[in-house]
Amino acid sequence: MNSEKLEQVWLEVCDQVKSYNNIDPSQINAFFSRLHPQAMSEGFLMITADNDFIKTWIERHYVEFIKRALNDLYHIPFTVIIEVDITAAEQPPAPA
Repeated sequence: MNSEKLEQVWLEVCDQVKSYNNIDPSQINAFFSRLHPQAMSEGFLMITADNDFIKTWIERHYVEFIKRALNDLYHIPFTVIIEVDITAAEQPPAPA
């Protein structure tokens, strides 16, 4: 999947997560803007965070919502992998 399509998918996932009850869109905007999609295939999404704090926060609080959003959008279960990419901190934030 090319990077433009991957960014489009990521925006759809973010919008889907924001639509869930008990989700604060401002938190999604703050935390998800620090994530960058890297690869996606059937049932798999890899994203990078710019530091360990963001990675851990997303894993503890939002990874299940990301999986749910992917399942809702694509109707298959997904594995979501989050890695730390310190060079991501130097990139402009991704839209959330």
